[in-house]
Amino acid sequence: LDCNSYSLNVGPTFNFARYKFGNLSKTQGYLAGIHADMQHDHANGLHSKLRFDGRWNAGFVSGQNDRKAKIRDYRPEWHLGYSFDVDRCQRLTLTPHAGLGFFYLSTKLSTEAVTRNYYNLYVPIGLELNWAAVDDCFDIGLAAEYRIDTWSRIKVKNPNLGSTSKLKLKRTH
Repeated sequence: LDCNSYSLNVGPTFNFARYKFGNLSKTQGYLAGIHADMQHDHANGLHSKLRFDGRWNAGFVSGQNDRKAKIRDYRPEWHLGYSFDVDRCQRLTLTPHAGLGFFYLSTKLSTEAVTRNYYNLYVPIGLELNWAAVDDCFDIGLAAEYRIDTWSRIKVKNPNLGSTSKLKLKRTH
């Protein structure tokens, strides 16, 4: 087992988010959460990464008419790729990858108790370019990813009206 072929990153996230789903009201505000990823680079060039991002309210999040919202945003994702040495002397690698990801978003408007749950299964296709500036100490990279939706649903619950609606959404990218 080569410990240098594995890496683990865990840390906090903090961001401003804006969510808009078709004709439904826009919801925006600050979120905080956690990011974790584990990656394995096999000696033969095979590259695998497991990633999780989870975010929750970090303050005032509102929809239209200043309605407060409670947000839960989860994104697990898995990548499988192959790393190519672009330049061994400069320690530059190029890694194309594909995988599978899931996006779950829940917004609950406090004034009306309306809950919207969004579910999205997607296929991420991407490319990473990494430069090992200092052996085993520091590396820097650039990543680009395109997500192809394969399945999307939204479920709207309104307890005041006693109704639940399930909507199939058009595929987006």
